Amino acid sequence: MPLFSQKNNIVFDFGTGIMKAVVFAPYQKTEILKFAKSHIGFETLFKSNHFQNDVLADSMRNILKDLQIRNLSDFRKSYFLLSPEYIKEKVLSVKIIRDNPSIKINSQEEEKINKQINQEAQKQVFSKKGMDDAQFLKIRILEMRIDGYTVDCLKGFNGKEVEVSFVYIFSINDYLKKAKSFIESQCAPNPKILFLSDFILDFIKDNGKESSIVIDSGDKITRIYQGVAGKLLKISDLSLGGNKITKDLAMHLNIKEEEARTIKEKFFETGLSENLSGEIKNVLKNAGKIFEIEVKDKIAIDWQKISKVFILGGNNHFIKDFFAPEEINDKICKIDFNNGIEAQKEILLENLYYNILLICNYAKKESI
Repeated sequence: MPLFSQKNNIVFDFGTGIMKAVVFAPYQKTEILKFAKSHIGFETLFKSNHFQNDVLADSMRNILKDLQIRNLSDFRKSYFLLSPEYIKEKVLSVKIIRDNPSIKINSQEEEKINKQINQEAQKQVFSKKGMDDAQFLKIRILEMRIDGYTVDCLKGFNGKEVEVSFVYIFSINDYLKKAKSFIESQCAPNPKILFLSDFILDFIKDNGKESSIVIDSGDKITRIYQGVAGKLLKISDLSLGGNKITKDLAMHLNIKEEEARTIKEKFFETGLSENLSGEIKNVLKNAGKIFEIEVKDKIAIDWQKISKVFILGGNNHFIKDFFAPEEINDKICKIDFNNGIEAQKEILLENLYYNILLICNYAKKESI
């Protein structure tokens, strides 16, 4: 099938340091046709009052050029994964005590309970400092219990205590409005914004009874998904990523950040001279120690109880080589996409694209 066929779709990932794109054909087994990436200067992109469309547009033009694509209108659908620095995902739980536990829940009460859940979630999230401009995006139910028993829906059951756990997704800093405006300006066909937690949830379910950790480490944010027995239990964010390491390298080597980023990439991809590699390793080891302290302080993870660890994102090499505690080295696994997608070996070996590949892998299940 030609790349420009209007039966094909394209997925973009607007990271905080790299924009990535994958072209895929939604056959019975999703086929990855092409992929590309472009570095972007996000330092001022979303923090100024003026959303710098030209910065994103330049990166998108570079990607379309690499993909040999004339414009986005050549595709059937376009999907966008937005920066985790501004799109937040939290696992929350709400308990509601019913006034009449002996009466079965009807449609009207179910709707009332859903409103209560949303209101309570907003209290938990938006009451925190700095959340004045946060915008609710989506709730995805993980589990519902009535008096401790798991149910598929609330309607038709009686009981006193209703407990619902869910993923609550919201945006901050007016980011979503600006991102949507940019996407519209690019004439993207049938655009849809996606949330990675939807696809991580499917992936954790497929890993069954095992306890698993998915680490998505980008330029500014490292997001950690914790799953047990096929259930997503917790989503945590750390304000650490590849950009912090680049800044540390630039300061240590007394060079510009752009040059430091290039050296860092060469270190992981092709290698450098022995002397320079030694200096870089020292900086990375120190960064790994700081990272480990942050995880211990902010996230309660008993690594000995974890069966598998999966690593995504542009900062994946650092996570594998300089952060991962010794007790999980033999638990780090590659994601097996063989059952869901067909792709070149090159992209299947590149963790940088794994978040988009997860989306392609579960595209049919999530009806995209």
